[in-house]
Amino acid sequence: ARPSRTFFQVAGGAVLAVGVWTLVEKSDYISLLNSSFYSASAYILIAAGAIVIVTGIIGCCATLKEMKSLLIMVSLVWVYVY
Repeated sequence: ARPSRTFFQVAGGAVLAVGVWTLVEKSDYISLLNSSFYSASAYILIAAGAIVIVTGIIGCCATLKEMKSLLIMVSLVWVYVY
């Protein structure tokens, strides 16, 4: 795998971990807040981390198998999402 894709996977894992940590450890504080922005932001972090990890894995597999069409699709997803 290319170092840049590995970096994205690690960064995606970190974002996912922060989102999960926020929901698990800070659930008491979420219930005290009037707005649902705090819990929504945790779910957004989890979704973003999962998308980065999945597209990174697909991109690495496409690179290893030299599947040009899948690489183009992953690149378009990255451009669209990011």
